[in-house]
Amino acid sequence: MLPSQKWNEGKFPKLSHEKAINLTFDTFRIISKQIGEELKPILEKAKGFRELFSYHFPANGISSLPVEYRITSEQAVKVCSLNCELAQFISETLQHSLEKNAPGGYSLNIDKLKSGFLYNTHDLLFRDSEDWYRLDYIARKFNKPSCLAWMITDGMLEDFFGAWYPEEEINLDEDFFNPDENLSVIFSRGF
Repeated sequence: MLPSQKWNEGKFPKLSHEKAINLTFDTFRIISKQIGEELKPILEKAKGFRELFSYHFPANGISSLPVEYRITSEQAVKVCSLNCELAQFISETLQHSLEKNAPGGYSLNIDKLKSGFLYNTHDLLFRDSEDWYRLDYIARKFNKPSCLAWMITDGMLEDFFGAWYPEEEINLDEDFFNPDENLSVIFSRGF
């Protein structure tokens, strides 16, 4: 949602983790130097954590990490919430600017948007049918950029969380994330 960044034929959403961290840091630093300074080390830890458990896997798992290296759920929610609030703010600004400065009709190039949802792993190139469906739904319903809170429905949020929720009945402990009880964990509205 950063208007200063070029889409670059769908390559922008595929930035390296390091570039995404730096861009996030730079963007928040413009708004609040303090928030930017707080977020960057958390994002860098998350990157290191992801790489550690993607490319290596210590036998003791997470417990082998020093406590100061771990990211708490509160820190993760704070980072996600701040990023979502910034995206919402930018989307509202964009919508208002379009209504004021480009009131006539125009069409979205859905193929360019869909290129951002093309996944490439090893020798497999694919699109997720749910991504495709949701993007097409938003394009048909709005036909122009609108604020995120209007475009993302409760059902979309539930479907996203549901895709990552265990299919089988399991014994849930207190620390297990239950989307049915946490739809508003990131956005207070809960979409």
